[in-house]
Amino acid sequence: MGYFKDVADSLLTAAKGMRVTFTHLGEKANTVQWPHEPATTKARTRSELFNNVDDCIACSRCAQSCPVDCITIESVKATKDVDLGRTSNGKKKVQYLSRFDIDMAKCCYCGLCTDACPTDCLIMTEKFDYSQARVEDLMYRFARMSEDDIALAKRKLEEEKKAVAAERAAKAAAAKAAQAEAEQAKASAGADASAAADGASASSDAASGAASTGDDAGGGNGGAAGASADAGEQEPERAG
Repeated sequence: MGYFKDVADSLLTAAKGMRVTFTHLGEKANTVQWPHEPATTKARTRSELFNNVDDCIACSRCAQSCPVDCITIESVKATKDVDLGRTSNGKKKVQYLSRFDIDMAKCCYCGLCTDACPTDCLIMTEKFDYSQARVEDLMYRFARMSEDDIALAKRKLEEEKKAVAAERAAKAAAAKAAQAEAEQAKASAGADASAAADGASASSDAASGAASTGDDAGGGNGGAAGASADAGEQEPERAG
């Protein structure tokens, strides 16, 4: 009896398992015969990265937020006489994008780079079929500048820096010269004031000396007059 019971349990278990299969047997198959048939993806699918360089401001936020360092960015600051325009959301572009590389072989599809982008130029597309025979072909290069353009931009930037440095040095020298001239004028004015004060003091001393001399002379005349009076008084006494 145990043998037949085991057989019956096995058949019952198989029937329960096949019940799900039989319920979907008449339905249309959901399997997509890719690559012969196009495959569709759901919304917000994290797949191949794409950068719209026309809206990129080379801020490097995406590269800084990438946990696997699969994004490499290099930029050259534009000179003041160059207008690079604005992005689609109105942000002013002030840097040339000389390099923007994404190594999709290293990408972990976290989406942090797209969240950090201030202009929404970096997105994850719905394309998932981008396999390559060589891993080097998974390095995506989005920058459009040639080596000559990059060299020219760097040379113009260096020339502008030198001009700005020379202008600042000239302004500093002019300010230093003006300060020295002001200090010299202040010192000269102080010397003139001191000389005038010394002259006034000398004049005052001379006037005081002259007055003192006059007082002494007056005292001498008074003494002579007194002596003459005394002599006059003594003469009558002798006559008597």
